Amino acid sequence: FRRGTRRWWLAAAATLAAIAVGALWLRQGRELQTLATAVGQQRNVTLADGSIVTLNTNTIVETDLRRQLREIYLRKGEAHFQVAHDRSRPFLVHAGDAVVRAVGTAFEVRVLGDQHVDVVVNEGRVEVQAVPRNRPAAAATVRALSAGQRLSTASRDYAVVPISAQQLSS
Repeated sequence: FRRGTRRWWLAAAATLAAIAVGALWLRQGRELQTLATAVGQQRNVTLADGSIVTLNTNTIVETDLRRQLREIYLRKGEAHFQVAHDRSRPFLVHAGDAVVRAVGTAFEVRVLGDQHVDVVVNEGRVEVQAVPRNRPAAAATVRALSAGQRLSTASRDYAVVPISAQQLSS
């Protein structure tokens, strides 16, 4: 009886050790953060990869930076992204009904009340993949934007429109 109890405890200890090692291995090289601002507050945050996120008022952002991929989840509000150049690790911003992909650029994303998204590109290029909530992912529309352009997923055709330098700076 005693020998069986000892084996059980050894097996339990080995299982717990394996779980702990697995959790550390999964977490290794990964940075998870939740960033937020209150109403009237703004905040600049430098991420581990060197990218800078500027959160506007009443904004929530979650980050998941991994070795092969940088994913940002804009849950609400508006954020400006100054993306550190790293071609080996795509930078994706998930917001409302869209995913914005950038590598070494600067752009803003704002989630609107109806989960539509506005994207403005300050520098470089981004791709916006719009996925309407009532359609499958296969129905996604992809649009490329360059500096000085804006896209709103609230527009039916996801038109890319130019914006003035004055609008870009405000």
